[in-house]
This record gives sequence, C-alpha cells and structure tokens, in this order.
Amino acid sequence: MKFPVGLAIDLVGGNEARLRKLIEYGVLVETGNMVEIESDYLNFFEEVLNVNEEISVLSVQECINTLKEYIGYFLQETNINRKTGYQDSVRQLLKKTGFRTLKNVVDLKRNMDNAYKQEPNYIIKKKKLENLDEKSRSIRTMIRECEKLMDNEHAFFIMANDPHMAKTCSDVKHDFVEAYHALMEIDRQIISYINQIDEQNKLYKKYEN
Repeated sequence: MKFPVGLAIDLVGGNEARLRKLIEYGVLVETGNMVEIESDYLNFFEEVLNVNEEISVLSVQECINTLKEYIGYFLQETNINRKTGYQDSVRQLLKKTGFRTLKNVVDLKRNMDNAYKQEPNYIIKKKKLENLDEKSRSIRTMIRECEKLMDNEHAFFIMANDPHMAKTCSDVKHDFVEAYHALMEIDRQIISYINQIDEQNKLYKKYEN
C-alpha cells in the first residue's frame, strides 16, 4: 500500500513531524514522493496473527517463483514507473521469503516437540518425526534455491541497486543463516527423539513379553 507523501501527512492528522518519526522508526518506508508500510508489519498482520501450525514449504516456493517472474518483468520493462513497481515487488517478496522461511522453522520446532511429547502412539510418533525431518530438508532446499536466485540474477541486482534493496538482501541472507543454524539443531533433536522412541519401544515390548 503506497501513499503520496501529502496524503500520508493528512492520514497522520497533518503532523509532518509524526510522519517523519514513523519513517525514522522504520514503520514506513519513503521512496521518492511516496511512502509505504514496511513489509515486516504487513507480514506480521498477514502471517503471525493468522496462527498456523502447518509448515508451508509451498508458500516459500510460490514466493520464489513469483520473484523470478517479477525480475524478468523488470529486466524487460522500459517504462520507469512500471520498472520501479516491479523492483518494489521484488524487494517485498524477498522479505516475505525470508520471513516465511523463519516462520516455517519456528513451526517445525514446535511441531517436533509436540509430536514427541504429546503423541502417545510410538509408531505414529516416529512417523510424525520422520515426516518433519523431510520437511526440514525441503526448507533447506528452498533456502538454497532462493540463495541461488539472488546469486545468479546479477543483471537485476546491479540495475536495482539502491539502499532499500541492499538492506533487504542483507536481511534475507541473515534470515537464511539463522534458519540454517536452527535447522541443524532441529535435525539433531529429531535424531535424538527417534533414538529415544526406539529405546522406549524396545523396553515396552520387553515388558510385554
């Protein structure tokens, strides 16, 4: 959602100093004579408040596919305003990809702990953990695909080189590093949980006999 600066001032009661504070604190982003709500806040309302325990690797893949489309449009567009629009869309999608990746990791960790601690059936418990392990690998695949996209699209990132885009790329790469580290720990914990389940199951069968 973009607004001309004049309209944005009206929306904050005509107080330009208040608008400047929102920009200074990063709530709004100013681009030329337009301002927009920072994408992290939009993502918060769209995704965090809509609590979903399911890991949606597909949502990250959709972001990556759309990124490729908009980068292609940007490189082919000759109209400066439409070109800027595609550039802004790429920046927002990059941020959304990093955000959704981290959210998937958080959901994965929660589901892993819930599966081990709350599922009473040994066979189902183990299967749930194995399925989550597969989702962990899928998240890593998505991260590598997005990193590859950012590395390979040299023409776009050279032409779209501006402070906002540079910061977004840096933030997303940081999100991916954080996600990688968390996934390594999750993988280790899943292996540990599965080993414990196998031992518990052996003891259970031993006492049954």
